[in-house]
Amino acid sequence: MNSKWGRVLRNILVIMMVIIGSIGSAVTYLYSGFVFKTDVYGSSDTKKEEDIPKITDPVNILIAGVDIGTPGGESGSESNPQRTDTIMVAHYEPSLDEMSVISIPRDTKVYSKRQNCYIKITEVHAYGDLHNSGIQDLEEAVEDLLGININYYMKIDYSGFHKMIDAIGGVTVTIPQTMIYDDPVQDLHINFTKGDVVTLNGQKAEEFFRWRKNNDGIANEKDGGDLSRIDNQVVFIKAFIEKVASSSIITKIPGLIQSLSNVLYTNMDGDYILKYALNFAKLGVDKVQFATLRGDTPPWKPGEASYFIYYPEWNRDILQALNGKQFFSRYDKKVKIINKSSDSGIGNKLKTILVNDYSYNRYNINIENTSDDVAENTSLDVYGIEEKYDNLLKDDFLTDVIKNNDKSEDIEYDMIITLGNDSINVINNYNLKEKVVTTDSEGETSNGYSNSSGYNSSSGNN
Repeated sequence: MNSKWGRVLRNILVIMMVIIGSIGSAVTYLYSGFVFKTDVYGSSDTKKEEDIPKITDPVNILIAGVDIGTPGGESGSESNPQRTDTIMVAHYEPSLDEMSVISIPRDTKVYSKRQNCYIKITEVHAYGDLHNSGIQDLEEAVEDLLGININYYMKIDYSGFHKMIDAIGGVTVTIPQTMIYDDPVQDLHINFTKGDVVTLNGQKAEEFFRWRKNNDGIANEKDGGDLSRIDNQVVFIKAFIEKVASSSIITKIPGLIQSLSNVLYTNMDGDYILKYALNFAKLGVDKVQFATLRGDTPPWKPGEASYFIYYPEWNRDILQALNGKQFFSRYDKKVKIINKSSDSGIGNKLKTILVNDYSYNRYNINIENTSDDVAENTSLDVYGIEEKYDNLLKDDFLTDVIKNNDKSEDIEYDMIITLGNDSINVINNYNLKEKVVTTDSEGETSNGYSNSSGYNSSSGNN
């Protein structure tokens, strides 16, 4: 195998594994002898021709990693329904030559049409299993939650996860936190020490992926929830990509594909897997962006389920990415607005625009009015942000003047905008694109904003 073809194979594996690596599945249809199993709940043959996107069209792929169900039972059977430990949506945008991979916390509260009540999204697949429609029900729930159309799905359980990790010779990670947890019912025993460098085989990788809390209680501020698990998954994915991108993986490709050919369930035709893999290989891993849905976990009350409440108004940048716009994570960015104009109110108006239409975090925006130092011209300084986002930031901040700077320890902010008199009419005449949303200190929506799944996000648990 020549080096050029070897690089192509590695790139295909890297990109496809990035997409489905978080659930431990991989990838591609490189040899005609290997085809992935069609899920018992659906088939690409049932899709109408007009419903199948062209390779040049945007596409959303649902990625689901399911647990084993009841230990000792037959996985995926009606008598042994499986929950989803991992749920992701990969959005491929050919026009931008980019991909966004969005994680959905398993405790996310959704309305189940089948159960006619609110449940955790992890339970949707399990209830659907009882009616031979697990992945279809999950697909519908994700579509309703995010207001998007799912084109394809890929699903794998932990047996497939084991096989894939073992096939590539394990993945080496630095353990980010001490993890000690035992669940004798599921025969799950986790024991990792913070700071240790460990090569995880299939079994150990599953333990690393599934950890949520320790036996003795809270280990960190996210312990016991999905976000801690997702953080671990990101650590694993990065190490996984490094392993797959290495030259040593080439000799393992046949065994890797063989190990997955009978455990990866998808409704994507084999030819499409190949075509998408070739497209994804051209992207480069730097054009794959990861994000997790933002929301809140209200204080737990005895007798009630503990939910993760998703707020669409906190996720507009993510929703825009899923609908074809360039993804740029705004919520974690710190912004300073220095108002040097003669209108003391436009700083607050700009803050409303940033929060309402673009998902900047209101608590990360600081406003400074300097009435004794009026400026005529507006300028935006950005720190440590790639220039490819310049046009996006110009739209966000309503200015054409932008300066890129390196980020240093003495710079607290990611963006500092200085408003001059030329911003007064621009900001005052701006019409908000979205319904105005305000949030109180507990994260509940004060105006009863409803998300795309049709439930009021400030309602109580059911």
